[in-house]
Amino acid sequence: MMKNNISKIQSNKKQKRGVERCVVYCRVSTSKEKQQPSNSKQKKACLRFARERNIVIMRRYEDVCPGSKEDRTGLKEMMSYILTKARKKIKYILVYSVDRFTRFKPERYWEINNGLAEKGISILYVMGNIDDTEKGHSREVRAVNKAWEENRRRRRRTIKKVAESLNEGRVCSRAPIGYKNAKFKFMPSLEIDPERAPFVKRAFEMVGRENYSVKGALIELTEQGFRTRDGKPVSLQNFGNMLRRIKYCGILNIPSKELQKEGDFEAIISKELFDLTQKVLKSRKRNRQKLKIRKVVA
Repeated sequence: MMKNNISKIQSNKKQKRGVERCVVYCRVSTSKEKQQPSNSKQKKACLRFARERNIVIMRRYEDVCPGSKEDRTGLKEMMSYILTKARKKIKYILVYSVDRFTRFKPERYWEINNGLAEKGISILYVMGNIDDTEKGHSREVRAVNKAWEENRRRRRRTIKKVAESLNEGRVCSRAPIGYKNAKFKFMPSLEIDPERAPFVKRAFEMVGRENYSVKGALIELTEQGFRTRDGKPVSLQNFGNMLRRIKYCGILNIPSKELQKEGDFEAIISKELFDLTQKVLKSRKRNRQKLKIRKVVA
C-alpha cells in the first residue's frame, strides 16, 4: 500500500514537471476601448487557446497605451516576472495578435523576440496562424511589418488632423482649468466651465489689479472653494502657470509651431487684463533678481 502511494506521488510530480505554463498579455489603445467588447474578446480567446492546448495560465497582464509605446507598466511587470521570479517556469507569452503586442519598429521587435528565445520563452499568437513552421515565420514577419506601417500611417493622419485643427483655431489638447473640452466636433473646441471660470478670472484680477502675491491669491481662492476637475486643491506651480496662459483671453498660442491666432472659443478674461498681469509678474521677477544680486554683493 505504501509503495503504491509513493508511485502515485512520483507520477504526479512527473506530470507537474511536464506542464507547460504561460502568461497572458492584453493591450488596448485607450481607456474607452478597455470598456468595449474587444478587450474581453482578447481575454476569452487567450483563455480558450490555452485550455485547448493544456497550457496553464500563471498570470495576466494588461496595458492601456499606444502599440508604439515601449515604456508600458504591464509589459515591464510581465518581463520582470518571467525573467526573474518565474525564470525557467514560463514557456510562453500568450497574446491575441501581433498588433496587440507591438507596433514597434521591426528591428526592435525581433530584438525582444530573439532575447526571449534565448531564455527558452516563445510568443504564441491566437490569431494569424503563426507557428514554428517556415510559413508561420513568414506570416509573423508580414504581421510585424504591417503593424509598424499601420502605426506610421496613423501617426501621419494624426499630425495632419492636428495641423488642420490648429489652423482653424481649435484646441487639440486637454482643456486648461476653467474650460471644458467640447463634446462634439461641430462645437467650439473649448467651452467655459461655469464652476471654475469665475475663479480663474478672479485670480487674474487679484494679481494684476489688486497687488496680491501669487501665493496669497491662491490661498484665498482655495479657501473659497477653487479646485481642480478631480476635486483637489490647485498647486502653486499650476496656479502660476495658469496666470501665464494667453489661452484665457481667447488666443491660441503654439510656440513650437510659431503659431498665434484667435481661437474658436470664448475668452474668460480680456487681453488688457492678461497683459497687465504679465507686466506685474515680470516686474516682481526683476525685483527678486535685483534683491539676490544685492545679497551676493553684500
